[in-house]
Amino acid sequence: MVAPVLAEEPPLELVPPVLDFGVVPPNTDAKGAVQLFNRGDKPMLILAAEPSCKCTALDDIAGKTIAPGESIELGAVLDASPNIGRKSATIKILVDEYPVVKILNIEAQISLPVRSVPSLINAVRGQNRQGRIIVESLDESPFSICSFHGMAPTYLGFDPLIDAPRSRYVLTYDLDSMPEPYPR
Repeated sequence: MVAPVLAEEPPLELVPPVLDFGVVPPNTDAKGAVQLFNRGDKPMLILAAEPSCKCTALDDIAGKTIAPGESIELGAVLDASPNIGRKSATIKILVDEYPVVKILNIEAQISLPVRSVPSLINAVRGQNRQGRIIVESLDESPFSICSFHGMAPTYLGFDPLIDAPRSRYVLTYDLDSMPEPYPR
């Protein structure tokens, strides 16, 4: 006898609901795990767990059964790219008798030890020509900024001649005062 197919998502609770690897240095592996809890009233057979990109490797949980009220762990390893910025992907979990997959969102911020917020300035079509940018040390170690696109930085609330180095700076920028082409 074939079990009836249910039309909804499986009663699978993901803890945490989003697998956030946090800040990850470029070209490194970040490891994390999520617990899959069966919140239904019958055993759940995991048919597959598949990442949306090649950057994520998963523990093989296909064929594992989760009893009602019980859980299993799904381990994941994110291969951080050399490119800085936000990285996101999904993991699709397919459960027997449920045609709707359970989706786990995964995310990371790929960053060097000192990062800028925002990580890039989009100056297309004359937008964002002037503004502010935060430059900060992720481990909160003080540092100095020697130049900003080859020019002396313009600080807000900081004087490098008087003040000691900090772990966070707010700079202003004006693209109209910088020579083109801009760095990519």
